[in-house]
Amino acid sequence: MNSIRWYGCSGFIFLTVFIAVAGLAGPPVIDAQQNFHKMSEDGMDILQGKITKEDLYKEFPIFKERAEGYSPKTEIVERIRKLNQPTSVVLFLGTWCKDSISEAPKFLKTFDLAANPNFSLEIYAVNRNKKDGLGMAERFRLERVPTMIFLRDGKEISRIVEYPEKSVE
Repeated sequence: MNSIRWYGCSGFIFLTVFIAVAGLAGPPVIDAQQNFHKMSEDGMDILQGKITKEDLYKEFPIFKERAEGYSPKTEIVERIRKLNQPTSVVLFLGTWCKDSISEAPKFLKTFDLAANPNFSLEIYAVNRNKKDGLGMAERFRLERVPTMIFLRDGKEISRIVEYPEKSVE
């Protein structure tokens, strides 16, 4: 299993890593139902549970604003669009987390623009203790957010945690 730690690199590096691991994954095997709630934690509203992109954008418009303001490289989006292997991605994020607010919209925008029918996405919002209330964070041993986990046949093959340690170019 590859583990990549993110430390503030460009969106291009993010997209390059996304392409590199996306071709290695498979169909989803996650069965948690859509189930989230909005709660207050340390005086701040947060989401917890399984969410959709639409839930995220409605409840926390900053994610939508950041996605709309991001422009991934066209050639990278095209390469993702052409991948033909089934790929499951599990995205964990914290609506309270600056790294999630910065990086998750880039991923979501790229995912949307690629519009690859071989890709599936599940999104889980976690509280500050990295719990989603459904046991998925524990199942995937979540330590930091955002984390994108790539799966093939239900088995983890790679993950991206926060920011890449170094350039993969």
